Amino acid sequence: MWPTCKLAWTDVVTTFVIALALVASAGCSPLVIRNPVPPELIDSAEIAGIPDARYWGDVYDERLARSVARSWIEERETLGLAEGIPLPIAHDLAISGGGPDGAFGAGLLVGWTKEGSRPTFKIVTGVSTGALIAPFAFLGPQYDDTLRTLYTEISDNDIFKFRSLIAMIRGDSVADTTPLHRLTTRYITEAILDEIAVEHRKGRRLLVGTTHLDAQRPVIWDMGAIAASGHPDRLKIFRQALIASASIPAVFPPQYIRVQAGGKTYDEMHVDGGATRELFLYPVGLHLLELRRALGIDREKVVVYILCNNTIAPQYTSIKPRVHHIAGRAISTLIKHQARGDLLAIYLAAQRDQVDFNLAAVPEQLELPSNSIFDPTYMKNLFAFGEGQALAGYRWSKIPPGLESTPLGDALLLGEQQRQRGE
Repeated sequence: MWPTCKLAWTDVVTTFVIALALVASAGCSPLVIRNPVPPELIDSAEIAGIPDARYWGDVYDERLARSVARSWIEERETLGLAEGIPLPIAHDLAISGGGPDGAFGAGLLVGWTKEGSRPTFKIVTGVSTGALIAPFAFLGPQYDDTLRTLYTEISDNDIFKFRSLIAMIRGDSVADTTPLHRLTTRYITEAILDEIAVEHRKGRRLLVGTTHLDAQRPVIWDMGAIAASGHPDRLKIFRQALIASASIPAVFPPQYIRVQAGGKTYDEMHVDGGATRELFLYPVGLHLLELRRALGIDREKVVVYILCNNTIAPQYTSIKPRVHHIAGRAISTLIKHQARGDLLAIYLAAQRDQVDFNLAAVPEQLELPSNSIFDPTYMKNLFAFGEGQALAGYRWSKIPPGLESTPLGDALLLGEQQRQRGE
């Protein structure tokens, strides 16, 4: 949940981090006692009873490949298609982090419904605030009112409250996210999981990203597999993965997720997926086109839509020579360029796998005032902007930032246009 609203959240983060660093020598014992997974068991650790609940997001994972292949078979069976008949066009959706700026993506989805061309998505992925949007985007337009409520009517008090200084020193975060837990409990219910499970069995996939902080690696959570597992703790695990994806390290508390390895129970520390990537579709090591061809499965076309809840173009600002201003600007710069790198990785994989690439992002010229982190007025205005853009027929970018108006970019665009015409 790395917002880019006009009240710099990164300034808040760095101010508290610096304050905590100054008092770290107090030497108080921590409030949270852990039992982390031993390094030699990291790769074998799993959620007891749901072995396919999650995968590493930075390497090829055979289990994920099997899940993808199984999804094609389930899709064929659901549609009643005979062997040899191509699967229909698949529309995929990837939603980035961005905190309150998630109002842009939520608004665009709602406007897209009203415009009339919003498809049913085969795959939906989300990171951070995108993970909170993802279940409702996955289930479809019947949850547009929920997205509107979540991104136009909430405030700071619905997400977090700051801890006391003593609790900050002894604890694992600056803020307490009990309000976010209450919000998640209200909107993520057993009934929602039942609906997701039905769609999962039809061959659709809902994935969210977290960061395994002990391992310093991205993790992909198969939320549909969790929902369809019948596990008695499926609702708890589902909610934990969502909240972990949106838990800014040091600001919001991590989620300690119980796993089993070597016959014993341990905990993993999971935080904001944005610590390792701002958005994803599937690991670059998973060659979907090769996998389809190896299995003899043909498809008419694959289209990916990316909702980037950030401005991704560099923006000049004269920075004051103060520690928290410098640190905040450095963090926001890191996030921006990480998003640009993630977009390029998705684009290159899309080119390799013959996927039609489409990008939407918050425009750099948009100026909206904000008086708090989750300012309802700011979010309402940004939601309305995204909604209006979709209603007007959003013009998706066909290449990632940095390739516009370059010889390489022009060649890639020409190749894309020729491929779409079947030349």
